[in-house]
Amino acid sequence: MIATEQKSTFRKNRLVEYSPHDMDSFDAGNSEESRHREHELVSEARRLTEILRDAEHRELRWLSCRVSDNRVDIHGNAGSYFVKQMAQEVVKKHMRRSHQIRNLVQVIRPDKLPA
Repeated sequence: MIATEQKSTFRKNRLVEYSPHDMDSFDAGNSEESRHREHELVSEARRLTEILRDAEHRELRWLSCRVSDNRVDIHGNAGSYFVKQMAQEVVKKHMRRSHQIRNLVQVIRPDKLPA
C-alpha cells in the first residue's frame, strides 16, 4: 500500500493516492484494520511532504512523498543533485519507521523550476 499527496482510488496491493484534504475516500468494503493502516500511510505521506514544504531551502518545497508499508518515495523536480540529496536526508531524518527511501527527484535546469 502506498499513500501520496495526489488523488486516485484504492486498490488492494496497488498505488494508493489521496489528496491531503480528502481523508474520506476510503472504500466501504475495506476492513477496519485496512482502513486504519491506509489512514496511517496517508498521514505519514502528508507529514513528510509538509516537512519538505516547511524547509528553509526553497526548492525542497516543490517535492512530495509517497509512503508504503516498506518504502518512502520522494517525487518532484530539483535544480541540482545537492537539493536531491538534501531532500533524501531531510526525509530520512524525520521518518518514524525504518523504510527504504527511493529518491525519484528529477534534476532539471534551474530556470525550468517554479519561482
